[in-house]
Amino acid sequence: MAEAAPNHPLRSIEYAICRATRRAARLGGMPLLLLIRKLGLRTALNAPPWLLPDPYLPEIVARAPRPRLEPTKASLEAVRSHLKTLAALTRAAAGRKRIPPSVRNAWP
Repeated sequence: MAEAAPNHPLRSIEYAICRATRRAARLGGMPLLLLIRKLGLRTALNAPPWLLPDPYLPEIVARAPRPRLEPTKASLEAVRSHLKTLAALTRAAAGRKRIPPSVRNAWP
């Protein structure tokens, strides 16, 4: 769907597909979320993508370069900053536990 032309036959039923997918999102779990993202059906998500779990983020973080640990104050501060960033990214990868109804209802 993400690469389909605007006059593609599936575009006429895209809204119905998104509604059905949104209703089935709880039952489908993470595999369904991944499929929705891969197909580019952002309106089929129950909330904005940045509030939902992101299973690819830990893989991206694992490839990031790590600061060298040396016995200097600057090096220790760099490691501390790196660990704080990793903690924040881990929280982001898990998604939000609760999405406020105002945000959920405002999402198309």
